[in-house]
Amino acid sequence: FDSGCDAQCNGAFDRPWSKTMIGYGDEREHFALELTYNYGIKGYARGNDLKYIGLRVTQQGLDAAAKMGYAVTPATAAAASDANEAAVYDIVGPDEVNHRCVVCANGDPNEFTSVALHCNDLNETYAYWVGLLGMSCMQHRQDYMRVQYRNGVPLEFYQLPTGQVVDHSKAEGR
Repeated sequence: FDSGCDAQCNGAFDRPWSKTMIGYGDEREHFALELTYNYGIKGYARGNDLKYIGLRVTQQGLDAAAKMGYAVTPATAAAASDANEAAVYDIVGPDEVNHRCVVCANGDPNEFTSVALHCNDLNETYAYWVGLLGMSCMQHRQDYMRVQYRNGVPLEFYQLPTGQVVDHSKAEGR
């Protein structure tokens, strides 16, 4: 492209950009992330909206991340319970995005397990995603909710503590 997108699908950046989709299969059957790159922008101020991207990985994948210098830390007991798995680790990538990794010994490790977001009001979030959009609520407690469509990748919402609000910052939609 010679100029920015008039619809601002690349954010408020009037400059050339490109888009890449990443996933583990055909988008009609598998979840995919859309990555937008704005040429000449070295980074974005991040907010607190994205909590983590959940992935299923092998022990070999965890070992490779550690070998590359990324911190591989055990997730909290609550996180392991939420994932219904015993071995759950957090890896923070070079872009400061947290990846919650569920270790699998067998089967296909190449899949997303969830996308987790913070929210201001879990009741309003429930009303929108379950009430209006018709997602199924798989798990709900005072500070956490997990929803999904049929066999899709679940969305997880974590209520921010009182006094904190969701901040998209300059990375909104990125």
